[in-house]
Amino acid sequence: YNPLYLPEGADPQAMAERVFATFENDLENQYYRDMARELWESLVVAGASTGKQLIMRDMYAAICDEDAMDVLLDQATDRAAVRILQNRLSKLGDKAAQTYTGLVAALSRYKHPAINVYNPDIVLEDVVDQGQIVCFSLSGTQYQIQSRAIGLIVLQHLQHLGGLRQGD
Repeated sequence: YNPLYLPEGADPQAMAERVFATFENDLENQYYRDMARELWESLVVAGASTGKQLIMRDMYAAICDEDAMDVLLDQATDRAAVRILQNRLSKLGDKAAQTYTGLVAALSRYKHPAINVYNPDIVLEDVVDQGQIVCFSLSGTQYQIQSRAIGLIVLQHLQHLGGLRQGD
């Protein structure tokens, strides 16, 4: 499973909002939450415009490492998202690391290799469309923080898919 997997024709903005919703409550300060949301959504949209699948580790690396961010921005074709990222990071300057500490901490919960795959075995859109059954299992005693985080993101994804079906 990859929470950032974008099937053909999927909206990266909607996916970015859905994923951010799973950890936005961890960002208690409204200013830092809003800043993190803007960065996250622009980063996902820019990353999706590269034509490559995204994984959480790549997004984490882009936020934490200037060189990784530069590579992503160079490959992105969504110029609006690139401009937003460049402008925001330029304005923050040395304060960027401090500003995005909460977002970095939230993303660090998604380090498990099972959810950092470019071509996942489980694509929830396909599972739902084909009426299949899927089971997720990650030991809560061994991975206390990650199992909760992954559970939240899977449930949010299923909720989103259910909402799309109701709209049809």
